[in-house]
Amino acid sequence: MGIYLSPEERDALMSRFDTNRDGNISDVEIYNVLSALNTRDLGNQAKESADIALKKLAAGAEGHSSMREYVRFLIKKFDFDNDGLVTFNELCDGIRSLNIHLTLKERQALMKALDTNSDGELTADELFNVLSKIDVKFSKAQLNDLVDNALKKIASGAEDYPSMSDYVKDLMNKFDSNYDGYISFEELTNGLRSLDINLTSQEK
Repeated sequence: MGIYLSPEERDALMSRFDTNRDGNISDVEIYNVLSALNTRDLGNQAKESADIALKKLAAGAEGHSSMREYVRFLIKKFDFDNDGLVTFNELCDGIRSLNIHLTLKERQALMKALDTNSDGELTADELFNVLSKIDVKFSKAQLNDLVDNALKKIASGAEDYPSMSDYVKDLMNKFDSNYDGYISFEELTNGLRSLDINLTSQEK
């Protein structure tokens, strides 16, 4: 369903559903939990997540000579059947390859924002016209959320270690490529990338 959760989040979700604590979830338990939720705000949340994804997508142009050149790169990366157009499924696979993980509603909101003529396919011109107008600066709240999520993802790696100190020692070994006992900005960036945490310059 495009919902990516850490092991702790999955445990918490299981606990929320399994109201009688028998280790299994019945259809009655699912119904009771879901029907008690207010889902009216989900559309707004999907749009907000899509806006963040747009900013992350647009910020990728930092590593390219121009937005046009970056859009050519995106089309080449996303257009799996090489017909010059990006379908919804290709967009979903493409953003996943950039480590941008969205729910189905969020992916649909992103497609809607990019597909300006609503024909179900994205052209290079559509991508350029939308991405070139995006203000890639995150609000303070968005930035805090993104950094908190990155920190949680880093911390979740400690589950495979006997203690947090053992995990930190291993992180230092992985990140500190020049073995000076400190992690530089570049080493942090490369280390995060090795954990599949790709941040824009603003998030860093």
